[in-house]
Amino acid sequence: MDFTRLSADSAYTQQFAQQLLSNAAFRDAAIKANKAKEEQNQPSATEETGENAAGASGLDNLLGVLSSAISQAANAVENPEVDPAGDDSVTQLLNHPFLKTALSALPLESALTLKVLMGQAPPQAAQQAISLVNTLPANTVSKVATTLQNLSPENLEKGVNFFQALFGVNRNDRAFTQGNNQDYYLNSDNSRIVSGAELNQFLRTAYYVQASGNDIGKFLDQATDVINRGDYDDLDRFLSGADMVMYKKEDVSKYLDFSKKMLDESSHDFESNIFQMYMTMSYGGSMQNYIDIADNLKVAGDEGRNNLVDLTRIVVDFRDAGGYVPALYQMLADEANEGGDVHALMNDYMALQGLADTSPDYTRF
Repeated sequence: MDFTRLSADSAYTQQFAQQLLSNAAFRDAAIKANKAKEEQNQPSATEETGENAAGASGLDNLLGVLSSAISQAANAVENPEVDPAGDDSVTQLLNHPFLKTALSALPLESALTLKVLMGQAPPQAAQQAISLVNTLPANTVSKVATTLQNLSPENLEKGVNFFQALFGVNRNDRAFTQGNNQDYYLNSDNSRIVSGAELNQFLRTAYYVQASGNDIGKFLDQATDVINRGDYDDLDRFLSGADMVMYKKEDVSKYLDFSKKMLDESSHDFESNIFQMYMTMSYGGSMQNYIDIADNLKVAGDEGRNNLVDLTRIVVDFRDAGGYVPALYQMLADEANEGGDVHALMNDYMALQGLADTSPDYTRF
């Protein structure tokens, strides 16, 4: 389908309307939708002739209604002051429960064509979506197509960008894949399997992000950024972190902001910090506790990695000694918020508990 010609060529609009009519699910839903409207406005006929007449009328009217809606959308492009949703009959038809169910079951190209014609999706984004789906492995096409089909117009391009990054043939994080290696992530023969596993995890997390009322567009942007700038397993860690944030009813937007900050500061330390945040929440602390600690304690580079190892050792030791771990996180966060030195406080704890620091002191180099 040439999306750029849809609004300008009436033959295309007629062709597409006929294509929709040839889809049994869409046609039957349209007949039911129009039948319901007619029953509200017309006296009932006999049971036998009434059903047949309503069905025929719905089928006859559908082509005209679609053409009218398409013409209104095209006219709105030329005359912005015209509201394409002004026709109540068109709005009612497209929003009818029967028809909405049928539209969600249409092939991706048909669904995007309708969105383009109705001014609900830019032609370029629709074309990118179709081009993307045509390059995917067969076992992932339906999942990706369904996801793109259900994204809002403003998020369609973001969804395309994410899937292009996920399935990109030149993913930098997989440039080092090795043949005949037993490591699941390092074996190039398993690259497609890895992508499929990442896709399944992404779809599950994305569903809960959207269902919980969070900004799916911001989530798509950040997931794409993680793929483009992170290492081979950073997306998995990012998604598991998002799952924990939602499970703990924390602020997803704040999590995405921290994720972006860590990628900007040091992409190589992204996974370790997301893991520490995950661990903080799993041990009863809050996401904000870790953000406060990370803002005070160096968490990137060689010194940062050493600090995160020490933080983990302290938490485990405190837990094993029977301490209430959420209180420990709160104490460290309070130290940070009061302008103290979290690193010094950690050193004092390790000295008191006899936790010998065997790692290099990078502050001396």
